[in-house]
Amino acid sequence: MVSKGELSANIWKFGMYSFIDHIRLVWMIMTIYLLWLGFSFTNIGWFETIYALVVVLLELPTGALADLIGKKKALIISCFFNALLFMGIGLMNLPIQYYLIALIGGIAWSFSSGADVALFYDSVKKLGREKDYKKIRGRINTSNQVASILGVFLGPFLYIVNPRLGFLITGGVYVIAALILFTMVEPYKPKNKVSLRAHWKQTVHGLKFTINHKSVMWLIGFFFLSTIGIELFYDFWQQPLLVHNGFEVKYFGFIFAGMMVVRGIVSWYTHKIEGKLKENWSIISILILQVIMFYLFSFSNAYVLIISLAILYGVIAFQEIIFEDYINSYIRSSNRATVLSVKSLIYNLTGAIFYISVGKLLDIYSINYVLIGASVMLFVGALVLFYFKFTMKKV
Repeated sequence: MVSKGELSANIWKFGMYSFIDHIRLVWMIMTIYLLWLGFSFTNIGWFETIYALVVVLLELPTGALADLIGKKKALIISCFFNALLFMGIGLMNLPIQYYLIALIGGIAWSFSSGADVALFYDSVKKLGREKDYKKIRGRINTSNQVASILGVFLGPFLYIVNPRLGFLITGGVYVIAALILFTMVEPYKPKNKVSLRAHWKQTVHGLKFTINHKSVMWLIGFFFLSTIGIELFYDFWQQPLLVHNGFEVKYFGFIFAGMMVVRGIVSWYTHKIEGKLKENWSIISILILQVIMFYLFSFSNAYVLIISLAILYGVIAFQEIIFEDYINSYIRSSNRATVLSVKSLIYNLTGAIFYISVGKLLDIYSINYVLIGASVMLFVGALVLFYFKFTMKKV
């Protein structure tokens, strides 16, 4: 029997794990590093596509496995593969090596996707504090931004010393994260009886539940639309946009530290903001602000870029917390990781098409034209999404 003390400890321990996970020494210099190695945007696109396809293949099986063996064990396995991932990137020299590393990255993500949120949400639920989830998660996410600020200052410094150093250190950081996870407890006892039949049954049950639940499917559609532009922005546009607008790599630490402050503040107050906007206006605000920000990014103006970047980071913080709260309210603990994995599977299956296409477009056209295209795509997608939302209510 798990005690309340152990469950309460889960919250701060998860906060420590999440803090360590957000000391991302390589996040703000990743694209610059790949270009330094002589890679093209097409190479980056292929990596993201391979990565996404691996996630598509493994996401649902690993999610179901997490529900069977326990979310904690799944996260520890993920940390092991993340350590291999970043050390591999730090040692590689050729695009073919980068593509092979994408396989490791896909495995790492598959084991953590769904399991992390499920472990944390189950701990909060077992304590009877579901209504406080947005507030608790917001506090942890604010702490995460402190970790990210450390990373954005140290990352560029390490890059200047040696472009590979940040990746190698990040690999070691995930070993520490695994040790913290090891001390946590499972809020609900996993089934433990693992067999091919049990695994298959768990997978099918989670998939059927997701597909047949209209509200869950709609939220998955919202997750895709509100996340794909941000992922493309992180992977392709953010760092080159800063460089093209006159910002040197040595100033990235200060810029991204400011963005982390914005994200931390919004995370802290997300539960209050959402309480005033409610679900529909919260979702509408997230999508419309993204449409506007991506369009403004195409202006090639340093001041507009920094202001738009700050607003986008606030939107990212808000979206992350409310989505977790909305979708988890529909899911039982016994198949939480499975259902959340279905969400990730659908996202990566669809997103794989975008990564290679956008990589090719960026090698042919300017970033500004691609950003305008992304803004139009998000706007059309938002119209379609809300058409289904409102017609769904009438059914």
